[in-house]
Amino acid sequence: MKKIIDILAKYDVNKNVCQLYGDYIAKLNVKKPSFFDKNKKLVLVTATSPTPQGEGKTTVAINLTDALNKLGKKACTVLREPSIGPCFGTKGGAAGAGKAKVLPEEAINMHFTGDIHALTTANNLICAVIDNHIFQGNYFKINPNKIKIKRVIDMNDRSLRDITIRINENISYQTSFDITAACELMSIFCLSKSKDDFINRVNSMVVAFDKKDKPITVKQFNITNAIVDIMKDCFMPNAVQTLEGNLAIVSGGPFANISIGVSSVFGLNVASQVADYIITEAGFGSELGLEKFIDIVMQENDLPLKCIVLVSTIKSLVFQGNGDITKGIVNLQQHIDNLKNYKIPFVVAINKFDDDKKQDLQFVQDYLKKNNIIYCLNTGYADGAKGGIDLAKIVVRFANKSIAKPQFIYQTKESVKTKVTKIVNKVYGMDQIIWSNEAQSALTEQLDNLNFYICLSKDPKKIYTDLNQDGKPCVKIQKIQVDYGAKLIVVLCNKVFRMPGLGTNPRAQNWK
Repeated sequence: MKKIIDILAKYDVNKNVCQLYGDYIAKLNVKKPSFFDKNKKLVLVTATSPTPQGEGKTTVAINLTDALNKLGKKACTVLREPSIGPCFGTKGGAAGAGKAKVLPEEAINMHFTGDIHALTTANNLICAVIDNHIFQGNYFKINPNKIKIKRVIDMNDRSLRDITIRINENISYQTSFDITAACELMSIFCLSKSKDDFINRVNSMVVAFDKKDKPITVKQFNITNAIVDIMKDCFMPNAVQTLEGNLAIVSGGPFANISIGVSSVFGLNVASQVADYIITEAGFGSELGLEKFIDIVMQENDLPLKCIVLVSTIKSLVFQGNGDITKGIVNLQQHIDNLKNYKIPFVVAINKFDDDKKQDLQFVQDYLKKNNIIYCLNTGYADGAKGGIDLAKIVVRFANKSIAKPQFIYQTKESVKTKVTKIVNKVYGMDQIIWSNEAQSALTEQLDNLNFYICLSKDPKKIYTDLNQDGKPCVKIQKIQVDYGAKLIVVLCNKVFRMPGLGTNPRAQNWK
């Protein structure tokens, strides 16, 4: 590794804005970063539906950054901070892999600079203050059974899905923990344009309801200054380096299946001040992270997205076809159809590995050629920057073209049911939505008038959520909740938990 101060000097970053965490990590103390420079080129990396191990979006994003720099471009990648929970669960770390990763890998995958811990503490302070308020006499007449906010922890722990909070001998209520990456405060942090915007959003968080169903907000408890102070270092994006000595900015850490799945706007804004090409990634498949990046983050911020990279692997397509790649190719086609909705140029990057069967690779390439889809093989995992040169050249070609603004799937002024239906129809490629009685009863005129974005939460392993009585794919919607500070209507599909569990053989048990 090179010293981070030397990496930043290559990007003309003034050392006065660098707060060093040892030799290899720095926080960028840009007090008021300009909003995203529209002259810069933003590229989004997404993927087809993943295997449990993931398909390499982060790896390709890092590799593309290295390849662009190898071509003489000034590029940096903007990534989410890994959550410790999944690091010890199924997926392991989230700092890339092979010869396309960010360093120092162990620090990034673990406690890093403490941002997620700070956010965890800030969230749990709100919970503690609410319970204490009730204990001390309950001036706001909060209904304990209608406390909306939940405590969080950065760990996969299914035992915390059902707990009892005992405030005193007479008052208790049932609740659960969420994983930190899924909480509203994480979404607020990642979507905020500035610290002032963050403060306004936190103040408007509805955290409970009183006994007459009147909303109770964070502002009423006068604790926002404390929350901001706990999180003061989070507003400085983290700077690290790729294996090949290029800049990577890590900021924010929401999941894409149960949250918005994109890095912070703070991180993107800072990146646009120091690089010409900004490569970011959105979690899980394109129906999750990419849809939310475009329909939520871009509608909110008018970001100049120039190009999309759709990552897929032979393993993923075989997995989706239950062992038959000729059936699994349908999944790739659905993601391609999804990308076409937005009218943004895209390229399919086949993340190639040594154990891929030649006939499977040939089948996928023939399919893409036949359907006039621009694609390339990417060998960045094994070959580093030189394995991503073909992809980088395609991205440069796309990024230098002038494109129209993206076509969003929905407009915020539409009804909640219309917005959800459009996502399911256009992005998931499905007609049937089954609403639970609880979800159906939540579809009120008052909800429609909020003009909020939709955050659809579902199982990421496949596009649909269930099979209907005829055995055809459908989407079952179980519950709707509103995150007022994040301006999100969170639509929870069947069997979705905001607190993951560990698998049969979690990586923690074989940690090396």
